[in-house]
Amino acid sequence: MIGELEKFFMRPVLLCTFSLGLMGWMPFKPTAEVREGSALDFSCLCGRAVPAGTYGRLVAVGDHFEFESRKGTPQKFYGANLCFSANFPRTEKDAETLVRRLAAAGYNAVRLHHHDRDLVHGSADGTQVNLDQLERLERLFAVLKKAGFYVSTDLYVSRNVPWRALGVDLDGNVPRAEYKNLVRTNALARANLKTFVRSWLGHINPHTGLSWAEDPALAWISLVNENAVKGADGLERECEFAAGMKHFLRDELKCAALVSDLNGGDTGLGALYPRYREYDYVDEHFYFAHPRFSGPGWTMPSKYETTNPARHWAVGAFGAGTRRLVDRPFVATEFHYCPPCAFRGASGLFIGAQAALQGWGGVWRFAWSHCDWKSVAPTCREISYFDVSHDPVTLASERLAATLYLRGDLRPLRKSAVAVVRSDELRELDGQRCHNRWQRAMWSAKIGVAVDKAPPDAVVLGGKETFVASVEDVLQKVGAPDGQIRFDREKGLFAVDTPCSKAVFAEADTVSLDGFSVTIQDSPATVFAISLDGKPLAESGRILLAHLTDVRNSGDRIPSDGTLDGFGTLPLVMRTGRAEISLVRQSSDGAVFALSSDGSRA
Repeated sequence: MIGELEKFFMRPVLLCTFSLGLMGWMPFKPTAEVREGSALDFSCLCGRAVPAGTYGRLVAVGDHFEFESRKGTPQKFYGANLCFSANFPRTEKDAETLVRRLAAAGYNAVRLHHHDRDLVHGSADGTQVNLDQLERLERLFAVLKKAGFYVSTDLYVSRNVPWRALGVDLDGNVPRAEYKNLVRTNALARANLKTFVRSWLGHINPHTGLSWAEDPALAWISLVNENAVKGADGLERECEFAAGMKHFLRDELKCAALVSDLNGGDTGLGALYPRYREYDYVDEHFYFAHPRFSGPGWTMPSKYETTNPARHWAVGAFGAGTRRLVDRPFVATEFHYCPPCAFRGASGLFIGAQAALQGWGGVWRFAWSHCDWKSVAPTCREISYFDVSHDPVTLASERLAATLYLRGDLRPLRKSAVAVVRSDELRELDGQRCHNRWQRAMWSAKIGVAVDKAPPDAVVLGGKETFVASVEDVLQKVGAPDGQIRFDREKGLFAVDTPCSKAVFAEADTVSLDGFSVTIQDSPATVFAISLDGKPLAESGRILLAHLTDVRNSGDRIPSDGTLDGFGTLPLVMRTGRAEISLVRQSSDGAVFALSSDGSRA
């Protein structure tokens, strides 16, 4: 249930009860479009400068991003991934519809992902771009740029490379995981990658007049998606590969986009070595309730996490922050709380809070869509593992994430805490991992790794031994969680309290914040209030109020808790629940409106 409160001049305290039907589930038929100017239209939330590139290139300055001509002003980005055919809208109208919906969700960035496979459709050696596909992609890029979006992408994700293109007399294509390693060690594999990149990034986009390489709207490049290295030799080869590719991009293609790699997390703490030596920023991926398959990959049945994430500290990046270098920006180009997890309505609260408190540079939801026609369908389609464009409960939570993080309602933590590791020790961390319970310290201080020397005023947790220290030792040094949040692991409760936005996630409880009280009944839920005019909630003339439970397909086949045999069909069904909300106001007189899924007043 989502409602809008406007021009309150009635009573000092607003009492509101949300009730989502009878006990159980009720049919729900949301639209995919958001009405312009409605309470769900967050397109103006972050004040995107149009077109992207107005203030020059995005650059890395210490632990944050800045624009070249706006020095001293940190920039943050919240976006979504486009995958496979979703990168290639069929018409200009489709591209405009897609970008309008992305903007309405509050995003200011996009990651073009799994695009390379379809971009070389029909190429014998997997290097030459298909001009029809390139036209669709370049048209979308131009529409994104015009709307003020900044773009991240990968040079290799899923492009098919024939064995014979690498001089190997075998039929078929090189397996993806093998190609990811070969680009570091095999000259023909690396030449194949560069040939593809030249034909793509070197092409002049007729809709912008610039090559991809020259365009400041292309801000971030990951060299190879979710690759991993093992051993000291592997780490050295990764450094050589990254240095060579940066030289190729910057000197030959004149591409000044920021560069990173090793974003999958499988390398563990060893990733700190090439990150320190070669990368402009640190990139990580993380998921909650990612599907796990007992048989062949991506075939049912699958297993998923059913535990409330707030009961085991898993509300954010699962230790990814401990692989962060404090002297450069940190981003997560993939994160998601995957259906049919019942707690994903709180994902925007969790990630928005952590990104804001830690002062991250960017976060991208995985994914908006994997399909061109579904990206622009007029009504929501069936819910699947990843596509949030047709998951109304996750989409609603994105408004909260954008508010806490992009708008800056939740201020970054003032305290920093670091493990100081000597530069000559970084390779020794290969194969080591940091216990995820370190995650708890992220609510008290910005955490990460400093090389050779701690930043001024940072709490020094220790040296490389810190990664295996007990969480109690770490927490004793960083202190209590920040007062802007409330985290109760025993109850599985998480809340954020700021002047302009307040949010509560609980299974069933009464939670009182400053001027805002919520009683959640019947089913776990996230309840939040957002001031839409930027004034404190007590003074705001327009407030978005939401009560999020769960939404599923009709007939999702879940034979036992934690097992999914198959996704169901339309119509979607919403889990029922009740929430009583009290909001303290300074004045009186006004109205409360229930909202339709497109933001219009019902």
